[in-house]
Parts: sequence; structure tokens; C-alpha cells
Amino acid sequence: MTATIELRLDQLILEKAAARGRRITWTEVAEGAGVDVSTLDRWRKNQVQRIELDALARVAQYLGCRDIGEILVFSPNGDALTEEITIDE
Repeated sequence: MTATIELRLDQLILEKAAARGRRITWTEVAEGAGVDVSTLDRWRKNQVQRIELDALARVAQYLGCRDIGEILVFSPNGDALTEEITIDE
């Protein structure tokens, strides 16, 4: 298998929503981080070859990440995330 890097956006948004005690939409994240919602959608579907680091930094900051490892997961075997999480838009 090929090594992969995946973004944990779904999990981080769920954690942020739980901490706030309310639902958080993709539009809210996009507006709060200053990125286009279509960019987040491509990231969450892992349909990108490159990610702009400044955009990733803004999303990580908005989601309250303390370390880039909270948002990115590397898997040498291509099985980084084993569960799929669905979030309402």
C-alpha cells in the first residue's frame, strides 16, 4: 500500500462542537478560518494533492489545535483513518 496523509477535520469539528455544546457547520469553520467551504470539502474528502500551509494553519488555529499532528494523520500503510464520521452541512 501507499503511504497516506489524511486530515482529521470531521473529528476535530465534532470535538469543537462538543466543547461548545452546539453543532458547528462547515460554513462556520470556513468563515472562521477564512477559507472557502469548497476547499474544506475537498480536504475532508481527501481529494487534494497539495494544501496551502497558511490555509491549513488558519483552520488548525480556528479548531484550537496545539500541534499539527492533531489535524494531520500519517500512515505508512495507507490506513490512517479507520472510521468514517458524518457531519451535517
